[in-house]
Amino acid sequence: MLEPIPLPVLMKSPVTVVCHDAGAAHLLFAWLRHWFEAGALGDHSFKMVLGGPAEKAWKNNPIPLPHVQMHATIGAVIDHWVNYAQRFERQGIVVLPDQIWVADQHAERIANQVFTSIPVSCLPNVYLQNLVKNISPVTSGCRHLLYVLEPVRDQWGRGEPGEFQALDFFVKHLTTSQHRVGLSGLSPMPWW
Repeated sequence: MLEPIPLPVLMKSPVTVVCHDAGAAHLLFAWLRHWFEAGALGDHSFKMVLGGPAEKAWKNNPIPLPHVQMHATIGAVIDHWVNYAQRFERQGIVVLPDQIWVADQHAERIANQVFTSIPVSCLPNVYLQNLVKNISPVTSGCRHLLYVLEPVRDQWGRGEPGEFQALDFFVKHLTTSQHRVGLSGLSPMPWW
């Protein structure tokens, strides 16, 4: 059993959950499931607004939450370390959430620097913890690696997609590892 995670202070009912991309959705759904199973959501009502990979992830493993239509606190989950301000701007219009949730201290530091007037909560990465629980220990003879690529959609000013720059960096530095690993496969996102 995981240690209980307190609800972020601004998570007041009713709550509208809006997700599209899989990364933040997996984090958010794991937190909601944790709070639901711990009985922490008894007084909360939810409205789910899902699309794209997030909708697929929800349909594959839904949480039985009640729904409501209005008066919701808006929270945003940020699951990367770049472009924080740009995530909330479309066609020159900035729409900021009431609170931001992240899953690591580096993301928390960046979010606090970028959004000085918005509360930021750093929550344990329950999604990753659950994945790790299901991984069998590596045997001594294992020398295979699956490298999962995520489409970065940005060239980082270097004329080549970011995911390929990251892969080149990884391959270049793989030889400096103390462990000898053969790259057995590459997998593009989505990987579920």
